[in-house]
Amino acid sequence: MRILEICYEISWIIAAIVFYSISLAPGYYLVTWGQQALAFPMVLLIYPTAFFLFLLTLILTIGGVKTLLIPELKEGTHLYPDSKPVYIWFCNKGFSEILLIPFSKIIFSNDVLKYLSLRLLGAKIPYSNGISTPYITDFDLLNVGERTTIGAFTKVYPHIQVGKDKLVLGSIQVGEDSLIAGNCSVMYGTKIENRVFVGYNTKILLNTHIDNDTRIDWNCSLGKNCYIGKNVKIGSHCILGSRVTVKDNLQIPELTYIPDNAVIASEQDVCMYTYSIVYQADREDDCQIQANL
Repeated sequence: MRILEICYEISWIIAAIVFYSISLAPGYYLVTWGQQALAFPMVLLIYPTAFFLFLLTLILTIGGVKTLLIPELKEGTHLYPDSKPVYIWFCNKGFSEILLIPFSKIIFSNDVLKYLSLRLLGAKIPYSNGISTPYITDFDLLNVGERTTIGAFTKVYPHIQVGKDKLVLGSIQVGEDSLIAGNCSVMYGTKIENRVFVGYNTKILLNTHIDNDTRIDWNCSLGKNCYIGKNVKIGSHCILGSRVTVKDNLQIPELTYIPDNAVIASEQDVCMYTYSIVYQADREDDCQIQANL
């Protein structure tokens, strides 16, 4: 298996050399012509123009290859690494490493280049997106709504490797008017609805569903297969285990731990199912007061 992975990597090193060579040609001819035909002050303007032309050609070349020759990624569990879907996944990973990561500061600072790059690579995004992260590998499985922002250094991974021989692919959907802050992690199968805020350095594990108008503050962790209802407020530094369900219109205080399989359906359940070293004594008193009412 490792030999096949090395072959994949070598093939993409060769592909990178080919892509860069093709993309350098227009800029090279522009600089050569400018040095011969233009006076000295005007020649200085040729170099940034040539670099922009190189980057645009690289985007169009990689996007064209992706659109015309590489099939769309499909959700499901695939044999790793010896299967066609896994090779397609390696192609997407290679496109990201050749284009998005080396030139991220330039591409993601320009709305046109960003939109053109991500759309040609297969991401389903509107022009009004606020994506600021190059750490995306499975473009075909990313669907982002209007006016949604994904912050810098956030890792969007619609895949997970299970053991040594399985690769699982699943889509990630983010609705309209939502914000995922920087340095977050969003894993495959996640569905984030409209007007959702996810704070800095929050981790969202696989197959989690976050409903409309919910706010999750910074430095939280949501386990796999969770459901967070509408208009829920989760404080900072909270940890939710796997398969946790939080019903609509509830507030989870900061520094809260909710164990696996818990169902939070009322404020009383917040007291029953959550634990915090800092606020445990106060919460026990609050629960007793609520129980006596």
